[in-house]
Amino acid sequence: MKDGLVLFVLGLIGIGGFLLWQTHGDLFRTASVSAPVESNVQPAPAAPAPKPAPRVKPAPRPVVETPAVVVEAVAAPEPPPAPPVVPQEPPPFPAVEEIANGALSEAVTTKFGDPTLSMLTSNGGRMRGTYVYARDKGREATVVQMEDGRVATAYSKNAPVPASGLSIPRQKHSEQPHIE
Repeated sequence: MKDGLVLFVLGLIGIGGFLLWQTHGDLFRTASVSAPVESNVQPAPAAPAPKPAPRVKPAPRPVVETPAVVVEAVAAPEPPPAPPVVPQEPPPFPAVEEIANGALSEAVTTKFGDPTLSMLTSNGGRMRGTYVYARDKGREATVVQMEDGRVATAYSKNAPVPASGLSIPRQKHSEQPHIE
């Protein structure tokens, strides 16, 4: 109950302050001004306003001449010609026969370049790695498995080339009768 009364009083004070602010504080001045009353009494003449003191102009600053700056257009030196680009041949694609079991992994990467995909894992205290060399958008791949930095196995995978121009899926295509 007391809290409600306190909130009510604070609300009234807030609303009163807002209204006073909206009227710009003219609430009491406008109430005291009434309609003009005509009388024969003339107001006393106002005292003449004092004349402002004459302004003193500051002394002009001496003009300091700055030396003229001459800008000459200087041609930029020509950049040296770019060295000719010699296309490097990609490293050979590894065949399983070219990868010897027990060869060091550095020897494989030196001969065939960096693999397309590589993975390194640890299992039972042994480091195992897999290098995948792929070309033709992954249709041909040679996988080299390493164990402790040496080649353990290598094998190749060749995916069949998809037939171009087929308008129906392969399984449906093979079910249709062959017309010659």
